Amino acid sequence: MPKEKIIILGHSGFVGSHLYHKLQSELMFEVLGFSINEINLLDTQAYRKLADVCDEQTTIIMAAALLRNRSDNVSIFDSNIKMVLNLANFLSFNKIKHLIYTSSVSIYGKTSESPITEISPTNPDSFYSSAKACGELILKRICEESGIALTTLRPGRIYGKNDITSPIFNFSQNIILGKPIEIYGDGSHRFYCVHQNDLLEIVIKVISEELEGDYNVIPSSGITLLELAELLFELSGRRVEIKFKPAVYQPILLSFNNSKLQAVFGKFPFTSLKKGVKEYFAPIIP
Repeated sequence: MPKEKIIILGHSGFVGSHLYHKLQSELMFEVLGFSINEINLLDTQAYRKLADVCDEQTTIIMAAALLRNRSDNVSIFDSNIKMVLNLANFLSFNKIKHLIYTSSVSIYGKTSESPITEISPTNPDSFYSSAKACGELILKRICEESGIALTTLRPGRIYGKNDITSPIFNFSQNIILGKPIEIYGDGSHRFYCVHQNDLLEIVIKVISEELEGDYNVIPSSGITLLELAELLFELSGRRVEIKFKPAVYQPILLSFNNSKLQAVFGKFPFTSLKKGVKEYFAPIIP
């Protein structure tokens, strides 16, 4: 039986690299990865290289994006939209089997009066989230026109091995070094954590069962930054000072109804945060 061919765009990034290395270990997949060094997704002509390895039985995972932790400005929006437009242009001339687009729950904004589902109105309030929302619309249109199966995954904040940007990483590093933790605002900002292995399991099921549609990949509730700090103090057995600074943005206060995800993926057991963050303290916990 031939292997399922998977191409990961953005395979050198945090999310893409984890998917790339883990999917390579699955015997049923043939996995290829391309970073900006192999295929510059901002250059339409660079996609010619992709055409040489694609066919109508190929699945592409679009994991490439410029993240807002670098900055959140028009340039970030422009680059992320260009990558999606170039991919859409490629797909209009090159038929593949399945496209998996890694979007973000940030498209829903920062607050909501009721639990969010996959059909809740989007309310992007940053250049990054606006690009993700626009990217979904663009790829949905081109996949419908080209007869390509599309799955859009909207994860919360991915964490785990090689994470160097999340509050989990920043807080744990400060605890290890004995430095104060800095929290902007009053600590009520809610953090929605998804372990990288959970996203991997969902991607494997999407590919294996050819699942289509939109899925919020996120637990029903999150953890505040203050609660996160206390959890990390407990796990590490250490405590450092918490310094509060003036809030830069409105705190995120959302809740999610993930019944669709649970129905399709069989009551998906998200990795508990307490279990998932232990690896951040490898230098001090045997």
